[in-house]
Amino acid sequence: MSATPQNQADVQASDLARGRLLFRNAHDLPPLDFVLPGLLRGTVGMLVGPGGIGKSMLALAIGAAVAGRWPVAAGSGGALFDTPAQGAVAIAFGEDPALVIQHRQGAFIAGLTAEQTAALDAASGLDVRSTLGVDMRLVDTSCKPYAPGPWVDELRQLCTGRRLVIVDCLSLLHDADENDNSAMAAVMRALARVASETGCAILVLHHVGKAAGDGRADADRSRGASSITTSVRVQYDLRGPTDKEAKELGIGSENRWRWCKFATVKINYSTPIPPVWLQRGPGGLPVRADLDAATHMVQRFDKDKRAKLKAEKAGLHRDDYWAPISDLGRRP
Repeated sequence: MSATPQNQADVQASDLARGRLLFRNAHDLPPLDFVLPGLLRGTVGMLVGPGGIGKSMLALAIGAAVAGRWPVAAGSGGALFDTPAQGAVAIAFGEDPALVIQHRQGAFIAGLTAEQTAALDAASGLDVRSTLGVDMRLVDTSCKPYAPGPWVDELRQLCTGRRLVIVDCLSLLHDADENDNSAMAAVMRALARVASETGCAILVLHHVGKAAGDGRADADRSRGASSITTSVRVQYDLRGPTDKEAKELGIGSENRWRWCKFATVKINYSTPIPPVWLQRGPGGLPVRADLDAATHMVQRFDKDKRAKLKAEKAGLHRDDYWAPISDLGRRP
């Protein structure tokens, strides 16, 4: 007598409960549930970039996209990520006071309808909070063996019932030497444990190392011990254009700050994602822009004397062609 689907599921569950993964059960499996490209539910990912590059605003855009179910950082060049599956999201900004976060929110909702804004504020939507001044340590490294830190239970509560939790930033989750592999491995294990227990994906914001200004897009750009990068399942990288890139693309010095390059430098569970250029729109919100169109306009300005003269009579300068590219282009 052949096993029914329910009996087969019971056998699989029984094998899993014993901690053994059998080849005979490796069929009719549910699909992997990705919250973001490469970031599975119940796992930990990281967004790395230098200070002031726009990590916090991108985190806000990602959280809103998951909670509101619309594309991430959509602009004239398309979207950074396609529309993700919807779910409740929480973001804990540990470095910024509430008023600063509210200004960011104000810049973000400028492109939304009243209904979309209300959806984000719903109980099942996007929970944004300032944890400035809160002891967010997940591990107490002052004793051996290491003990759980004071924020573990709070993080577990944040993750329970949510699809995604974003934490800004990693340095607040410990008081250890960030180059200490043993200590940082303990911190990352604490994150992974909470993610696994709650089924929530956790995205942690982190800074780059001092030697990361060479334009490289690789996992080693993150600051601190190698155990940090090896512990996450996906790592996103955000950086500004190098001198060479700015020259090749025709990005003038006055507008160079508007641009950043997003790359997926480590991805365990998906195929690699090509890097894309993002542009800071109103309020500093990064959106994906049509870089080819911008380059074409600048090249035309440089080569077409009549177009240049006409533009200058209208009060336009070369760098002005970069400014409106992302206006605003992110309304879902």
